[in-house]
Amino acid sequence: MTIRFNVLAGCESGIVKGIDTSNCGVYVIHKPAATYADAVNLLEWSLANNETDYMEVFIGTQKNQIMRLKFADESIESIGTITRASPLKGLAYLGENRFVTCSENGVLSIDRIENESLVSEIEANAGPDISRLRINPFNRDYFGTGGKENDLKIWSITELMKNEKTKNKSVIFQAKNVRPNAFRLRMPVWVTDFQFIDERNRCLVSTGHHQIRLYDPQTSARRPVHEIEFEQYPIMSIALLHSSNNQHFLAGNTQGEMAQFDIKRLSSSAMIHKYNGVMGSIRSIDTHPTLPLIASASIDQYTRIHNAETYRQVSKFYLKSRLTSVLFSPHSIANREEQQEKTVETNTEETENDEVWSQFKRKLPKESSEKFVSILTINQGETS
Repeated sequence: MTIRFNVLAGCESGIVKGIDTSNCGVYVIHKPAATYADAVNLLEWSLANNETDYMEVFIGTQKNQIMRLKFADESIESIGTITRASPLKGLAYLGENRFVTCSENGVLSIDRIENESLVSEIEANAGPDISRLRINPFNRDYFGTGGKENDLKIWSITELMKNEKTKNKSVIFQAKNVRPNAFRLRMPVWVTDFQFIDERNRCLVSTGHHQIRLYDPQTSARRPVHEIEFEQYPIMSIALLHSSNNQHFLAGNTQGEMAQFDIKRLSSSAMIHKYNGVMGSIRSIDTHPTLPLIASASIDQYTRIHNAETYRQVSKFYLKSRLTSVLFSPHSIANREEQQEKTVETNTEETENDEVWSQFKRKLPKESSEKFVSILTINQGETS
């Protein structure tokens, strides 16, 4: 099996590109018939049923089309289109050909693949202005939703799928807004992104008002147990650093500022390091499942790879389009033997070329010296 890339990036043009971080290669994996007609909004792993092979990715577009990408042969399969009045803000594969999806207007549903199309089995209302839906990767029976003036909700898939009467019980946790400020003014709610950090459904939430909050549904409080602020701009993406045993996380905002934080130090000085070099709004962040590597996608059309231990930028790739999403896979790049054969061939060609050039260079001084002597003789004759 040949895998050419280990980072996947989605673009506003609708193109999906694969990046080989080891050999600095960029490949077009999917290109729509008309570019910029249907942007790629979502890239999500198919990791249902405790899968850990990272061999399939589901792609969601602006017009709510869902496609399946297989890493083994780089094939793209169109699954179907979900009929909604607004774009999808999250999808998660549940196994057995089922998805949970949520659109911006709050229509939440569990859909089944049937005859190369998607059929809605259960629908619910998650509230208006949804910004994100994410499933808990540590316990895939739960997922969360949140948005503008629509605080974090954690849902139970089991309760949601039972029957119509238990829909109200499917929300197992609903966050409560923080207390008013010192001037007794209500604090606005704007959930932009979130990440589950364990099987207990503890959740890190980023906001459009530059806050990072930690919620713990196991406690009696519905307000955040910890809260910090990061700079002065909306935080658009948040991601766990898997190589730190999920004890650290990354956050990026609309000004291209990205920083690494320690979850255990959220009550005090949580920031570990602030990264530099990004010029546009960071749309998406993902980390390598085992190595201390960070991939970030921004609207400056670059995907950057940083080392989470040395804090240095390892590489960056210009993808010729504003980026919307990024995924980091654990795959090691194949074709090493072919690359070595190509290296041997190029070395052989270079050796042959060197021999030709050496012969030419050996002849050149003799010819040039003869010309110089003849010119010198002519000049001497003219002066005499």
